[in-house]
Amino acid sequence: MDEVKIHHLSGNLAKDTENIKVFNKYELNAPMARKEPPTEIERRIYTATTGPGGTKLDLLTILTGRIPVDPLLNKINGRTNKLRDLKKIDENTSLLKELKLKFAVSFFTEFLKIEELEINSFLINCIENSKFPKKIKSSEQTGLIDFLIENANYYKKKYY
Repeated sequence: MDEVKIHHLSGNLAKDTENIKVFNKYELNAPMARKEPPTEIERRIYTATTGPGGTKLDLLTILTGRIPVDPLLNKINGRTNKLRDLKKIDENTSLLKELKLKFAVSFFTEFLKIEELEINSFLINCIENSKFPKKIKSSEQTGLIDFLIENANYYKKKYY
């Protein structure tokens, strides 16, 4: 069969993987979704807010008599709000991890004069600030540093 290609393998995995060509689906320029798949919490929110077949609770479904029960029950018992709160906590946790990776401990202790035990509290305070950029880009590094300096002064006045 011409479709099947048999590679001659030496038994050394590192050497053999260098010789095998890998297919890259983006080189074809074929139309495809390039967005990231939803996270676990986003999938749980979708499941909690939709009924069978993806029907949402709205005026049209009520008028046609096809009321999805799951979204209605989840709204009444508060599961939908709980899941949205979990999503916010998850986003804040990922921002906290990203900030800790982006800046060394010495940046906070020596430059911002914040004690090492207070770094997490300071970063959480920054993230919960409404002016904090929700997506951290490497091109906006100076703006982020300015924001941290400004917030550090406020944090030290308030909590020290």
